[in-house]
Amino acid sequence: EFKNNAVYIINVSKELEFLEDEQQGAGVSFQAAVTTTPFGVVWVNTNGCYLYDGEKISQLQLGKISADEWYKDDDSRVTSLATIGYDSAHQQVIVLWNANNGTNAYVFDAETGGWHKVSDMVVTTVNTTNMVNARGDKLLVGGGADINYVNFLADRTTQATGYSLKTKVFDLGNPESKKNLLEVAVVYKHGTTSTGLPVKINTWADDGTATSKTVGYLSEDDTPADTAQFDTSADADLQGRKVFQVEISGTVQENIEINSISLTYRDIGVH
Repeated sequence: EFKNNAVYIINVSKELEFLEDEQQGAGVSFQAAVTTTPFGVVWVNTNGCYLYDGEKISQLQLGKISADEWYKDDDSRVTSLATIGYDSAHQQVIVLWNANNGTNAYVFDAETGGWHKVSDMVVTTVNTTNMVNARGDKLLVGGGADINYVNFLADRTTQATGYSLKTKVFDLGNPESKKNLLEVAVVYKHGTTSTGLPVKINTWADDGTATSKTVGYLSEDDTPADTAQFDTSADADLQGRKVFQVEISGTVQENIEINSISLTYRDIGVH
């Protein structure tokens, strides 16, 4: 049972109903903020994206999207008018930040547990409706570019600009020891249709100074999978650092896949 500020889990398995759990701060503004999936009920508010799997409530964005990235009181992130839907064809949860003429969305992949942001989920000049599932596994939403339009979620058919992937900051098992980064390897499909998709390593010195180094480029590739390997052993800026972050950004093919990223390093200990 959803309220504005709370959600109640009511046990109806016996003759008498009773309140089993109560979660303050997990309420919703309206029905369009709630959807059902094969793995449970999922809903969204300005505090996060919640899942009830039949046993417990959990927040899907915790540890993956910071609180500042999820919500700001200037309506530039997820708002109280956020809506949600489930794309059964791709097993993804779509969180549209703002049904009031909003284009940004977060997408949760139920298979991998990962999130990504899409800045052009809807081409819009008017408000959008709640999302519904139709025949053929299509996820529909009304409104957008015109009040009479009905839109369905579809795969991209052209290259995407502004693609950006950043991993978490890796301390490689010991945040206090310094490491020499020897090699970066990326297994991917379908890189870029432009001159090359840069692979960068971001690091931070002890004084907080940030360094971003381009170690190589992913190219267009139509084989089942390709591995790009970049030797970083001679790059002084990537030696003796405690943490590393991988960034891949630029213009990409519409069907790009990053299957794995691996770092080869030598731990030189604490100094």
